[in-house]
Amino acid sequence: MTPAEADTLMHRALALQARAEYRLALQLYADIGRHYPKHADVMHNAGLANLLIGRHGAAEQLLLRALELRPESQPVRSTLVKLWTLMDRSLTLAEIAKDGRWIAALDFDSCSKLGGYFYKRKDYDLARVALARAAELSPSDAGARHLLGVALLQLSAAEDAEPHLREALRLMPSEPEVHVDLARCLFSMHLKSKHPGLWGEGRELIETALRLAPTNVQLHHEMGLVYEQEGDFSAAKLAYEQALSVSPGYAPALISLAAVLRKDAPQSLLEQLTATVEAMNDAQGAETSRAYQVLGKCFDARGEFARAFACFEKANGARVRGRTYDRLAHERYVDNLIETYSRETVERMWPAAAGLERPIFIVGMPRSGTTLLEHMLAGHPQIEPAGEVPYFTALERANRALHDVTGTPSPHWDERISEQYRQGLRAQFDAILSDAGGEARFVTDKMPFNFAQLGMITYVYPGARIIHCKRNALDVGLSCFIETFGDNHSWSLSLRGIGHYYRQYARLMSHWTELFAGRILEVNYEDMTRAPEVTLRAVLNFLDAGWNEEWASYLDSKRSIRTPSNWQVRQPIYTSSLGRAEQYRDQLGPLIEALE
Repeated sequence: MTPAEADTLMHRALALQARAEYRLALQLYADIGRHYPKHADVMHNAGLANLLIGRHGAAEQLLLRALELRPESQPVRSTLVKLWTLMDRSLTLAEIAKDGRWIAALDFDSCSKLGGYFYKRKDYDLARVALARAAELSPSDAGARHLLGVALLQLSAAEDAEPHLREALRLMPSEPEVHVDLARCLFSMHLKSKHPGLWGEGRELIETALRLAPTNVQLHHEMGLVYEQEGDFSAAKLAYEQALSVSPGYAPALISLAAVLRKDAPQSLLEQLTATVEAMNDAQGAETSRAYQVLGKCFDARGEFARAFACFEKANGARVRGRTYDRLAHERYVDNLIETYSRETVERMWPAAAGLERPIFIVGMPRSGTTLLEHMLAGHPQIEPAGEVPYFTALERANRALHDVTGTPSPHWDERISEQYRQGLRAQFDAILSDAGGEARFVTDKMPFNFAQLGMITYVYPGARIIHCKRNALDVGLSCFIETFGDNHSWSLSLRGIGHYYRQYARLMSHWTELFAGRILEVNYEDMTRAPEVTLRAVLNFLDAGWNEEWASYLDSKRSIRTPSNWQVRQPIYTSSLGRAEQYRDQLGPLIEALE
């Protein structure tokens, strides 16, 4: 076969392939291949034809041979990526996504498919890489822009996500889903900057999405969530009811409506929600957990404590999924922190405090009153809340702290125990404070888990004030069992785990209190609820901030609060949660034993 004859057959095969006559095309490719066994285009085209008829193994062999013959070929690499997404070759595709040369060699379609593949697997970092390349190759493709924005949003990079989502909205102005995702992005940015315009614009986007799709049950539910975050529970109730009028069995709306009504939830709603959650499968673990949690709170509000506790147990059981709490590892972590940040080390190496500094760190066990205290302080003209800022916990996870994730000194300790490194960390956190606090004298960071980071915090901000919220151990333990925390908090899934974690927290806080005497003020949740004015006066005196007669108006605040305490801090200060564990004493044996 002459080269000219081979070219003629190639054109005939391509024409057949264009008409979806793949098997006839493959016969011609085979004829050419017998005479030209190193013809890369034949290998690639035959591989593509096999892919299109579902013969993935044969396609892979041909495409790998084509890649061997032509290593830099963009078409071959792109077709291989499309094939491997169909074959679910996750490890191979992960290596490709991490390889800049591979990504640079792909066409738009393969980058888009690769990004979508990782997005479906919830590997948003790898999805981001592929989708960013797809957006470069085709800036006007709304789908890639949208998915890239959502992936960045999932990675907590709302500022990076915003321009992509805005461009996707410009390209798809009639797509409700894009309106909603941009709204979520703006809400996330609002929580960091507290800029009211962001929240308002996000709200308008949800409203526009509803006008575009008035029968979309998810949008009615989303609108209810916005009302709930704004503290307008009556409007939230109406939105959830509207969602259920569109789709009576819609589980998220059933759950949210029951959560808003609590004690006032009608028996019919609780029976419907019970039937719904019992019909859920294992794939709905998070939703199942949330449903049982809400049912438990409704029964708790009605005084049906045994029934409530059974629901809370089921809620945590739905979240376990192989997650375990390594008690010995956590004990070693606390031991190491105490040794790493010893009195001798701190006295010798920590910079001296030069007066009060801007950040106020509110720490303690989760559910100990950190949210309530920040909300109360937010009414003071000199204090602005930043919410839960994961900065110092992230330093540890990213190996940028003085200690590593085991609590032992970082291998880079000698480099980091320097004024230059300290000032770099301060500058980054100062920027966060400026975004959240504007010109306020003080900005509060109520990340409760910062109780483990006080060694780092006092190094970076030697003049910062720390407020330690304490609460009755049984009450806080029960509350932790009832609420939902992230995947990193497997200790919260069992009463014994909570008791053990509490003891380690108490041990560490005892160390910090002794080490940083005068910089830590202890505030009791019980005092905060029984005598809020006395507590606030003590806190303001600790901060050298004047008393504000308008503090009680904080309940009228419309700030958005996205923590498990959202519902509680919207209510008048109440004392009904004090001694709450007594109502569950018969069920709390494992917690009581673990605390002893």
